[in-house]
Amino acid sequence: MGYKISFVIFGIICLSGLAYGEVIDASNIEQVNGQVVFNNVSCYTCEGPNCSVADVTTLPVQQCDLFGAQCATTFNVNGTVSARGCSNLLSMTANATCISAPGQLCFYCVSPLCNTALNRTEFVECYQCDSYSNSECVWNTNDSSISVVQCNQGCIVALLPKSSSDNETYETYRGCGSEVSALGMTSCDGNNGSCWSCNGTKCNDFNEPSDRLVCNFCANADCNETFSQDCLSYRADDKCAYVLTVNGTISYLACASNFPPSTLDYMKGLGILVECDGVNCNTLTNAPHLQLNTSTCVSCSSDQNEFCATDPSKITTTVECTDLNKLCVTRITSEGHTVRGCLADQSQSDFLDCYTGSNSTYCSTCNATSCNNEIFPADRLSCYVCNSNDDQACESSPANATVCPIYSPEETCTQYLLNSTTIRGCSSQFPCAGEKCSPCDTSACNDKDLNNGSATIQTTGAVLFAALLVFVFQKLEL
Repeated sequence: MGYKISFVIFGIICLSGLAYGEVIDASNIEQVNGQVVFNNVSCYTCEGPNCSVADVTTLPVQQCDLFGAQCATTFNVNGTVSARGCSNLLSMTANATCISAPGQLCFYCVSPLCNTALNRTEFVECYQCDSYSNSECVWNTNDSSISVVQCNQGCIVALLPKSSSDNETYETYRGCGSEVSALGMTSCDGNNGSCWSCNGTKCNDFNEPSDRLVCNFCANADCNETFSQDCLSYRADDKCAYVLTVNGTISYLACASNFPPSTLDYMKGLGILVECDGVNCNTLTNAPHLQLNTSTCVSCSSDQNEFCATDPSKITTTVECTDLNKLCVTRITSEGHTVRGCLADQSQSDFLDCYTGSNSTYCSTCNATSCNNEIFPADRLSCYVCNSNDDQACESSPANATVCPIYSPEETCTQYLLNSTTIRGCSSQFPCAGEKCSPCDTSACNDKDLNNGSATIQTTGAVLFAALLVFVFQKLEL
């Protein structure tokens, strides 16, 4: 049965919605008062002399069944164990000990089945915090905001993924050795590069890993003075960075690991974040000097003007792109409409799709004046669009196939009879609604003469000629 980690109401670190033993991420830890608590915890239980058995795992186990319950171990004044159990299920005697002498004769631990201590010397003070909630967890463990808790099985420093969507960036967690398995780790000997243990009072004040990048940061709002500091988050390929205003001046200095990958790509694409390699490389003297100029792009949307999709050469509306990223863009919306303009003006998700090339079928960028004025995609379907009531030639000899204004991989050309009127078009605008409907999926394929039942108009003459030859040969044989 899995243990669920839940928020508690007594001011402690809370892990929400995770199964015990599952690898957690730092975004699921809320730093309040410095202790991890699990819901539905099981604890070893006993009272009296049998509590001091050498093999604690032979003792009965009880389910706490209370939101925020912990495992407890109480001691007599002579130092022997007097009781074990769930904090909410202790006897009156044991509970009185925990009320009168917490941290002296009564000790709590937070992991399932963690109350295994045989004597008080197994408990030691450890720092407990996480850098996702409190930056001082990395920079200054002596800060008053850092909690100190009693732990058995020593102290630890661990790296936890920053979030489920960013598992290459890690936050620092400090806590108890008894929490290792609860944090989803199998060991904490430093060999896995994500957890380090120690024994001794407040011994977990060291920083790991040792190759954490050091970068410069702004010391004031004008950023004309800087200071050097470890990056708050850890990423193996971390870089120092300049964050710029849209005018190209320094807004602030940072570590690239400060930002989620998608945000980092977005800022780099916009040109407002510039990375550099090496310790403290983002100095003011090395700051990038960017030249600001403008570019001109075609600007339109086919849901307002079909020419934006079908004949962009007729679009005269343009826009000046003044951001650091001056690429022009043509993209297809989820509704199949065509949009043209400046890449920097698109939403973050649309920008990233185009900038990273992850959606090249539906997005294209270019870097020249009004370069986004071509049909996109280039192989877009073209169909004859007409009806024989308005154009008599539509019945047997349609002319000038046009690009379909709505783009979809499932788009087809259609042709059908509606009250003896020939209708031709794109399926997105003229879905089959009459007799003899025959959709097709190649450009200009909807050219069949539906009234005489022949094959395509271009082949009608060839068919008649072949039939005539057959008739002549039959007569000759007679």
